[in-house]
Amino acid sequence: MTQGVPDLSRYVALDCEASGLEPRELTFPVSVGVSFSDLTTRHWLIRPAKEWLNWPWDPAAEAIHGISRDMLLAEGLPVEQVAAELADVVAGRTCVSDSDRDIGWIRTLYRATGQHGAPFPHQEWYDVLERIAKTKVSGPIAGLALIDDAVNGARRRYPPTHKADEDARTVMATLRLIAGIDT
Repeated sequence: MTQGVPDLSRYVALDCEASGLEPRELTFPVSVGVSFSDLTTRHWLIRPAKEWLNWPWDPAAEAIHGISRDMLLAEGLPVEQVAAELADVVAGRTCVSDSDRDIGWIRTLYRATGQHGAPFPHQEWYDVLERIAKTKVSGPIAGLALIDDAVNGARRRYPPTHKADEDARTVMATLRLIAGIDT
């Protein structure tokens, strides 16, 4: 059942931190991070778009990621710059993230620039893990065990920190483990 190692350079892992935790409320991305197949990362703090300034700010979210509204206003980059740079680094690749919320926040980012959504494809992280597992083992139970081992192994090496670039690295590390690139 083992086949060749998948080309992970076709993927970029993405993670966002946001102004709130509740997906049904108006929330916006405060930072976005990506990790490439070699585990290098990029990170952007996002200055709130004008329309976001009136949206609610959740102190519980701030307590988790440690990014304040004042920090964003002082150090964040304009949404147009972040959107353009993100599109450039992802160009020709597919984004993967471990949460539907991330792609929702990316859509919010691009909508603030007048676009309808992200200019790059996105796949669910678990779908990619499952597809790779099917090339490595036979049967759904073995596939689930392989996925579980990869997720746990990546989280041991790169514990989730609620820092967008570091959490994106954890997502990519999981792909590398399941693909057999790292052991």
